[in-house]
Amino acid sequence: AHPRLVARFGAVRGCLILGAVWGLWHLAYSVTPEGRFDLLGFGLVMAALPFYAVLLGWLFERADRSMAVAIAGHVGAHLDKFDRAPRADLRLQVLHLFVVAGLAVVAGGALARRAR
Repeated sequence: AHPRLVARFGAVRGCLILGAVWGLWHLAYSVTPEGRFDLLGFGLVMAALPFYAVLLGWLFERADRSMAVAIAGHVGAHLDKFDRAPRADLRLQVLHLFVVAGLAVVAGGALARRAR
């Protein structure tokens, strides 16, 4: 996470805040090819990106603050091709969120312990 966010809110909360900002940054992903706003898609992005931010923050810290490892993690998140899954398949979307959230909880615990 950004050093100022970490200094003010701690590593885990700083990553969660940064992830919410990333969600806003990715707002354009929620506009369909027809020009309509996909509220469900936006909600899914806003729910998932804070968890991804915690995972990337953990990777960054675990790799001795290596930006290359964080970038590789970011690329890997895009290579999973999950974004091609139909948004209408809510079971798959919810499963994805639970997996990412579970991993983020474990990574966040490790990140918080490392910060102490």
